[in-house]
Amino acid sequence: MSCRALVHTPERVLPEITGAVLGAAIGSGGLDANGGLPDLDLIAGIGHHRSILTHSIIIGAVAESLLLSLDRLVLLTYQHLPQNHDPLWDLLYDWATRASTAAQIGTSLGIAYHLGVDGSIQVAALKGLPFSAPIQAHQAILLGNAALEAGDIAKRRTSHFKS
Repeated sequence: MSCRALVHTPERVLPEITGAVLGAAIGSGGLDANGGLPDLDLIAGIGHHRSILTHSIIIGAVAESLLLSLDRLVLLTYQHLPQNHDPLWDLLYDWATRASTAAQIGTSLGIAYHLGVDGSIQVAALKGLPFSAPIQAHQAILLGNAALEAGDIAKRRTSHFKS
């Protein structure tokens, strides 16, 4: 996807834009980084906020696994359509595949952003570490996980745009 395509033929990149924007919003919780996938630990109560399970690359791996499973389900469904199916199904399959790949990238970007904000601006201790550490170590863990998640974006972006 290029900026040129976005300006001149936005309808051609609509699945990627939609997937990336929704993925980033779901991953980050928005510009203030309050909410999103890392803050799912709040479901268990405020005492569990900043769980190492949700405020690390673990939540990114879970999100990626769910999106890949959804991709597989869409593929299996598409493969079992009758030979003489409506061409609309081909378009829907293409759009779903492109949107999902972009959503994976957007979600990773959102999670990296959220962890980066938590490690630098909204500083607080992680819960569930098997050791005690100064707040700077908690920040380093969050920022390290943000960097790892961002590295995953670069890997997926390269493989996606080669095709």
